This record gives sequence, structure tokens and C-alpha cells, in this order.
Amino acid sequence: MSRRVDTWETVAAIAMFAGKPRTVRGVRYQLSAYRIAAGVDRLARLARALKRHDEDRCNGTIGSSEWILDYAKSDRIVARLEERVQAVAKELGVVVQHQRDPRGPTLKLWADKVDGRLLGCL
Repeated sequence: MSRRVDTWETVAAIAMFAGKPRTVRGVRYQLSAYRIAAGVDRLARLARALKRHDEDRCNGTIGSSEWILDYAKSDRIVARLEERVQAVAKELGVVVQHQRDPRGPTLKLWADKVDGRLLGCL
């Protein structure tokens, strides 16, 4: 898989800059590299699904595709996928931006809104 190098660079960047210690029920913990890698892998799978929808919308092939019937259904699917992306991003402690242009990366991961440090693209 050609994205593996980018994935591990993203995991390292999240571990360094966005993997802040958290407190849950009075217990302080930090995400392990495995949990971060699993989260980035989930984000990569969701990014591929979003990219497929973005490409169909850009090409105007939503109605002709066998797996998607109309724009309204596509919008609902994209909204659900974006909710899942936001949930995983919150778990990792990053901010995600979905770019709807299919020519570039689908998701951009930022450390936080204030810092503006780009951690990776999926």
C-alpha cells in the first residue's frame, strides 16, 4: 500500500504534537502509538469512502453509479461519514478538515485550531 509511509509519519506527528495526556474518571493517560495508528487507519478508510463520493459528485456520475442513487442519499452518506471522522479525530485530539476537491488529499489533520500545525493528509 503506497500510503503506509504517510500514515506512519502522521502517527508520529500526532504522537508528538496532538497526543496530549487526558484525564478520564480521575485517571491520567496518554494514547499509545498503537491506538493512534489504529485511529489513523480508521481515518484513512473513511477518507477513501469520502474521496469516492467527492469524485462522483465532481464528475456528475452520482445518478449513474450503481452504489449511489441520488444526491440526497449521497449527502446523507457523506454527513454520516463526516460524523465518524469527527468522532475519531476527537479521540485522537486532532482537528480534521474535509476538502471536497477530489484532486488533492481528502482529509487534512491539524494539531489544533490555534496552532495551525499540519500533521498529515489522508
